[in-house]
Amino acid sequence: SIESFSDMKSSNDVRRQQYEKENKLQYLILLELEKLKDGFVDIDINKDNILKNLEVLINLIPDKAETGGIIKTFLEFKALLLDLIRQNKDLNEFRPLIYDTFSSLWDVVATYNSYESLLLKNYYQKEILDECVYMDVWLKQFTAQAGLEKLKQETIAS
Repeated sequence: SIESFSDMKSSNDVRRQQYEKENKLQYLILLELEKLKDGFVDIDINKDNILKNLEVLINLIPDKAETGGIIKTFLEFKALLLDLIRQNKDLNEFRPLIYDTFSSLWDVVATYNSYESLLLKNYYQKEILDECVYMDVWLKQFTAQAGLEKLKQETIAS
């Protein structure tokens, strides 16, 4: 009921409660990494925690033939962040691009999770899901890869 949410200060509090209730670790990590977007978290100060959360998130992606591309792209993203840290670059300088890249990667994972959930619950035939939803996964994967390439180019140029 609505009363159970009345003491919560933000929609993130509601989301956190729901994700904890449903044991959705990927989504709880997402909440932490979303803090990058608005500058609530200093990337340089929190880089170890960010990298740890990325590693957990990557490990939670099912290791299947269909997810190999997104896992590879997430690992490239993490490797790029590690390279930037080793080069002592100011990660906060690239905050919008880092967040946009992460967000597009997450979008692939969330869409794939939706695909898997619909498949598991037999709401639709696999062929229909492959044609409609999995095509979206593929397009989002392409967009995420392009975003990662843009981040690489921007950080190399600086």
